[in-house]
Amino acid sequence: MAASPRRLPTIATLLALATMAAASAAAWPALPGRIPQHFDLGRDADRWVARTPEAWWSLPLIAAGTVAFLFALAWALPRSAEGVNLPDKQRLLALPRHQQRAALEPLAAALCWVAFVIVLVMGAVQAARFATATGGPGQVLLIVAGALLVALPFPFLFAMGRVQEAIARFSREQPPLATR
Repeated sequence: MAASPRRLPTIATLLALATMAAASAAAWPALPGRIPQHFDLGRDADRWVARTPEAWWSLPLIAAGTVAFLFALAWALPRSAEGVNLPDKQRLLALPRHQQRAALEPLAAALCWVAFVIVLVMGAVQAARFATATGGPGQVLLIVAGALLVALPFPFLFAMGRVQEAIARFSREQPPLATR
């Protein structure tokens, strides 16, 4: 049996999230009394807050919540073809349930890859907060975060092609309705 296409992005996402949490914990003692909470479009810190656990851990917690939501969505997506809006939906719904699930699996994997990219973006922003607070080159890390954001649509574009291929392949394999 082949491994799920969600396995690699799930492991990568969980490792990235654990790395973000470990780096945030390691950075905590070195933080000054005030840390940046927001950056403007010019990548300059425009809001500073007191160094509190809530202020520092807000981004890792938002990242963890986002990952949980996207993983739940990735779990539910293949199980509910009726709720998916995509081209050839009628052909998808005409397939047996197990083929619907298989056809939608690339979209579920794409959600897991998106979770990975989001954790990388939030990790880069958290690192930029630390670098800026300690006088380092935080702006470079914000450029990295922005570049990673550009990657967000690509897992879906790739997955949609795979879904359409699977629907077409499974549809060809189906006997005509009169013989089913």
